[in-house]
Amino acid sequence: AGGELSARFQFLAPRPGRWKMQIKTTGEMKPDAMMKVETNVQFDSSLAVAIEEPEMFQQVAAKAMFKTKLGFTATNLTGELRIARADGVTDSLRLVPGSDGNLTAAYLIPDAPGTVALEWFVRGMTAEGKSFERAATGIIAISKATFVLNSAFTERPIPQDDAAASPQSVGRFASLTLSAELSAQFAGDAMVGGRLVDARGDLVATASSYVNLKPGSNRVTLTFDGPDIFEHGANGPYRLSDLVLIDQTKGSALSARYHDQHRTAAYDFRSFQASTVDSDAALTDAADDY
Repeated sequence: AGGELSARFQFLAPRPGRWKMQIKTTGEMKPDAMMKVETNVQFDSSLAVAIEEPEMFQQVAAKAMFKTKLGFTATNLTGELRIARADGVTDSLRLVPGSDGNLTAAYLIPDAPGTVALEWFVRGMTAEGKSFERAATGIIAISKATFVLNSAFTERPIPQDDAAASPQSVGRFASLTLSAELSAQFAGDAMVGGRLVDARGDLVATASSYVNLKPGSNRVTLTFDGPDIFEHGANGPYRLSDLVLIDQTKGSALSARYHDQHRTAAYDFRSFQASTVDSDAALTDAADDY
C-alpha cells in the first residue's frame, strides 16, 4: 500500500495505427482511493530526424533559423513548423529543402514577448520507397530589449586586505571586477550576470549583480571572486564569454544577451587569493607546480 509499481514492455514489430493501453488492478481498492498513472513511450528507429533550434532566448526583430538533420537518405521531403506565440497567434512555416538535403526555415521574431511552443512535422520517402512521418516539439522564449549595453568593459583587480591575510597570501587580489555602462528604458530592478572562461573555453568563475536602474545611463559592476580564479588553476587572459541582462520588473525576462564582450589582462592565477580554507597549503601546492 502506498508503494510504486512499474512495468516495461517492448514491441519488436509494431504495426502502424492506434494502440490502446489498458491497466487492470488486482486486489481491493477503497471507494475513495485514487491511482495516478504515468506513461512514457520511446521509439527506437533508424529513421532519426534531429531538430536544430536556435538559441533558447530570442530578441524581438531577430532572425531565427530552424533546421532538420536527417540520419538517413530521404526523398520527397516536406515539413511544417507551427509556432504558438504568447499572444495567442499561431504562425505556420513551410520547411524548405536545402542543398544539403535537410529542411530549413527562417523566422522573423515578432513583437510578442513570452514563451513560444514549437511543433515540427516532417514527411518523406526512404531510399527503399517507404513513406515516413516524424514530429517533435520544443520551446523558445521571446524577449524585448528594455536595457542594453552601451559601453566597453573596464577591469580592475581588487587587492585583498593584507592585514587579515596569511603571510603567503600578502599582495594577492581578492577579486576581479568588470564594469560597464547600461542604457535603460525603464526604472526598476534588473540583474546582470556573466561567465568568465579561460583560453580553452572552460569556466573560470561566474558573477551576477542586482541593480535598480533609472531611465538613461547606469553603471554596473560584475565581481569575480579571487578564490574561484585561483582554484580553476589556469592563467589569463580570460574572456567574458556570456553576458545576460535580465529585466525583473515583469518576472525575469531576458532583455539582452552578449558573447565575448571583454578580454582581460594575462593574469597569473596565483596572483589571486586562495580560499580561506587551507589557503596556505593551496598556495604551496600551486608554487610547487611551477
